[in-house]
Amino acid sequence: MKEISEEILDIIIRDIHDIISMEEKVTLDSWKEESEKNKELYNEYLKINKNLGDIRPEYNVNLEAALLKVKTTRSISFTKYLKYAAAIVLPLAMGVILFLLTRQPLIEKKVHRNFAEVSSPGSQKAQLVLASGKTINLEEISKSNLKELDGTEINLKEGNSVVYDSKISKSKKVVFNELRIPRGGEYQLVLSDGTKVWLNSESELRYPISFKNKTREVYLVGEAFFDVSHDKTKPFIVHSGEMNVEVLGTRFNVRNYPEDNAVATLVQGKVKVLGEREAQCILNPGQQARLSKKGIVTFDVDTDLYTSWIEGKFLFKNVDMYSLSQQISRWYNVEIFFVNDYAKNVRFTGSINKDKPLQYLIELIESTSDVRFSVKGKSIVIEKK
Repeated sequence: MKEISEEILDIIIRDIHDIISMEEKVTLDSWKEESEKNKELYNEYLKINKNLGDIRPEYNVNLEAALLKVKTTRSISFTKYLKYAAAIVLPLAMGVILFLLTRQPLIEKKVHRNFAEVSSPGSQKAQLVLASGKTINLEEISKSNLKELDGTEINLKEGNSVVYDSKISKSKKVVFNELRIPRGGEYQLVLSDGTKVWLNSESELRYPISFKNKTREVYLVGEAFFDVSHDKTKPFIVHSGEMNVEVLGTRFNVRNYPEDNAVATLVQGKVKVLGEREAQCILNPGQQARLSKKGIVTFDVDTDLYTSWIEGKFLFKNVDMYSLSQQISRWYNVEIFFVNDYAKNVRFTGSINKDKPLQYLIELIESTSDVRFSVKGKSIVIEKK
């Protein structure tokens, strides 16, 4: 009786689990074309695999692990294997079910695809830290007005934004507040000079509630978009790590998360960007400055790619999967891991409204990219298809 070698058997197993290489695929196809008998053996294997899987739909039998227990250094008689498998599948079906339930090393869960269990779209939420140290969860309150230590009024708009009015403030003391945005959140802020600020997920902004000095200076961790109120007598300066952005009146975005280099993108007006060791540059609309080990590097960019988030959209153009995962991880508040470097470097182009479930975005990515998403515990794993 014709025997099947361990090499071919291994390749068939890898083919069933969709992890076969191109070289192995060529070897398998050549082996099947050698004879009709080989094709029959291959088809019998597929039937056995299907029957074993059908016994308990929510589990897949890990045939590779099972075969490792019966392999020897010599080739295996595939006919004997078929008889062995048939004996399990047909007359002892119930016994196999018990076997599947108790022999965990030989089974594996089907790929978990319920992404709604581990993620949900972000929303308007933030914490406001007052000068006294008191913290207010803004998503838990309705419209309200507060007064700070210097008399500045804080208008808390329901689920929307924080607005400062310092007209009645008579104090010369500079008082700071801080707005903290958690993962899965974003919020808007109107400073006392009328400057509008949009804060992205996992970001913090520390700012004077009333600008009393010759400059208007704020301190950012994370990402924010600024629409700065024009005042030629008081430059507006954003401090973000090693990057400082100085303006008079303009619209720009600053992103500086721990895992990235600081980036400033100019939409309107003109800004000066300063880095370490006196490095600096002037940006015109449509330009971006990025800090690097060599100093400040500038690029011409499509600003929509870096500011669409304030309009409620994700907009990606030839972005690598690792960079994309950082954005969706923060917005959907879910940890994302990669099986290998290949998946990190896969590129994607597309757009989606941020209020859509994560499942929608994943299906879009998978339909156009060579990656696959799955749920592991409370995290998401990305791997090559």
